[in-house]
Amino acid sequence: MRYQYKCIGIDMPLEHIFKVPYEVGLVINWLLGFIMVCLLYLLWRVYRKHYVSTWTTKCVARITVLLALSIMGAQIQIGGGGVALDSMPGFFAAGYFGFIEGVTVCILGCIASHIFGGLIGLIPIIWTSYPAMGLAAGLYAYTYRRFKSPLNCVLAIICAILVNTFGCLIPIAFVLGGLAFLVVWTPVLLYAATLNTVLATILIEVLKRFRRTI
Repeated sequence: MRYQYKCIGIDMPLEHIFKVPYEVGLVINWLLGFIMVCLLYLLWRVYRKHYVSTWTTKCVARITVLLALSIMGAQIQIGGGGVALDSMPGFFAAGYFGFIEGVTVCILGCIASHIFGGLIGLIPIIWTSYPAMGLAAGLYAYTYRRFKSPLNCVLAIICAILVNTFGCLIPIAFVLGGLAFLVVWTPVLLYAATLNTVLATILIEVLKRFRRTI
């Protein structure tokens, strides 16, 4: 017996595996979102013990410029399926400048992407993507500084990809279709997260080597 998956217009026998009532799914969605907010705060406390990262005028200026680039990147579609370069400036900021810049740009860039993408009506459900993106950027910033090259690049990319992909999708899946939603969107978001983090890491390494030669 096949089940009609109405959310994205496909017919799949997966919906019943991960299916919960809408109200329960919404509660789980919000609970997971708040858990990610708490994890982001704890990560910020750990980061501050090892590295200096404070709000300054220069920091705000960086965030403003990189947020504009993030909004522009959201309009650059690569390979179809909604894959864009909206989070690359955020991951670049996390690795090159630090925790505050990276997390802020990633979160605000994700919000702007949803607004310009016409997803305002879904924000009560998809808001969990914001702490997930902040957590991905925060882990990228921490692991990139915590370990030596080239291990830092590899670990930062892996952590950011996993948190970006599953941190964004799993809370939403409890409301919008369960396992079928994950099966359809996980490859797309994995591709997008990999593209953005790898390009950001390459840009960081190129700029660092360029600065050493000056």
